[in-house]
Amino acid sequence: MADEDVYPTSILNAWKSSRLVYRAVEEDEDDKTFICEVMNGDPVAVSMGSFRTLSPGNRISGLGFYELTKHNPLRVLICLPASSSSSSSSSSSSSPTTETEGKKKPPKPTPIGMVSLFWPHGPEVQHHRDVMLGISMVGGYRGKGYGAEAINWALDWGFRWGGYHRIGLTAFSYNTRAIRVYRSLGFVEEGRVRESLLHDRKRYDEIIFGMLASEWENLRGLDKGEAGGDGEAKE
Repeated sequence: MADEDVYPTSILNAWKSSRLVYRAVEEDEDDKTFICEVMNGDPVAVSMGSFRTLSPGNRISGLGFYELTKHNPLRVLICLPASSSSSSSSSSSSSPTTETEGKKKPPKPTPIGMVSLFWPHGPEVQHHRDVMLGISMVGGYRGKGYGAEAINWALDWGFRWGGYHRIGLTAFSYNTRAIRVYRSLGFVEEGRVRESLLHDRKRYDEIIFGMLASEWENLRGLDKGEAGGDGEAKE
């Protein structure tokens, strides 16, 4: 029997969403460079998702972030799937003339961002099952719905597979686009740290959002403790 006839889609598609795939961050130079560029090389990402002064970051600080997030319960790259059209076009072309050409590696997914779940007060208090969500997208891929899709995937992963009770995130009150997205996904505004942020010579609030497991279940149309969809393998 094929896997599709035996295993639930919640498992078969655990690491993908409708347009995206998610993979672990590797211990290689490509992924380290990508994280350094995403976190430090984009002024929009720095100003909208970081408390840092808006100044260019260097590779040392980027690698520091890489090490800091290494033990997060979830740290994945948001990727566009490898192009099926490129693989099909290559297969329909003339046959390889050398053994090397015949062993070309398949195309890899293209990273366009990173999403993480992390313990806000360190791993020593993880028994509370309360985590925070962080996300960064590469310039050129914002405003296309990829960020919202990745957040929805992270929520599903956190409540279905991570067993968390609450997933929170913060937004800066000047980041109106992000605030609209978070509210549309079902996050509840839980409070504000008033005028705690200085941005372009004006004071702004840090807004605290959260979602409880019961609220996620309601959004997904699930009863408490119910598996997400066809949750059991078939005999």
